Amino acid sequence: MLVNQIINIEEDFDSGGVTEPVTLLQVKEYLRLNGFGSEDSGEQEFDYDDVLIESMITEARMWVEKYTGRFIVAREITVVLLNQAGYIRLPGPVAGTIVIKDDNGDTIVAEDYEVIGTSFPKIETKFSNRISATYDVGYSTFPKWAENSIMAYIADHYEYRGDDLPPAPNERAAQIARPYREVQSWG
Repeated sequence: MLVNQIINIEEDFDSGGVTEPVTLLQVKEYLRLNGFGSEDSGEQEFDYDDVLIESMITEARMWVEKYTGRFIVAREITVVLLNQAGYIRLPGPVAGTIVIKDDNGDTIVAEDYEVIGTSFPKIETKFSNRISATYDVGYSTFPKWAENSIMAYIADHYEYRGDDLPPAPNERAAQIARPYREVQSWG
């Protein structure tokens, strides 16, 4: 039986690092950790868990990416795939040109493959072995559903930090992200 499958995904973030979809301030407002009193009251802003919350932002974004099969933040990826049955859908959203190489590392000319679709395209090629596709992915403007799913994930994990999580710790985050699932989870 001939099958198509993604074998590996290699990620390359630019040298500037990652700009997460939500900020520390947004999450603290969502968790109601900011604004304890007015400036005149002399109360200090809650900043004891800033490092923890910042790490939870990255963890939550990675969970949303894996759950939905969508890359949220911009980066270059190389998808190594086994192409035996005609075409395969690439993870996205694609934000640039796709460069396809055969298993020897030689670039495949555009006449030997077809890209079908834009954000989550399918590659159709006559090559029935391993090929790799290198391209940029991610959103230029973060979608609101991604931000909300990330914050819902953080709320559960922040509330129950150090304790056992409730029976369905990510259900609210999943409920928000579920309509946006594109492909099977990878990674």
